[in-house]
Amino acid sequence: MTEQTARVQHHEPPPAPATETPARAADIDDPPPFLGTWRNVYLFVAAELVLTVLAFWLLARWAS
Repeated sequence: MTEQTARVQHHEPPPAPATETPARAADIDDPPPFLGTWRNVYLFVAAELVLTVLAFWLLARWAS
């Protein structure tokens, strides 16, 4: 038996690659619950912020 053959016979299989748990991987790739894409959700939030600022500006102007 040669040295190379001895190494092959005693070689352990490589460790399994590290993977994310299925639940964690699914959370990352899931679309948002409404509006279809995350881009649309961000645009909605930005538009809502602009409308809120405008509404408070108009209220402050009316009250002064």
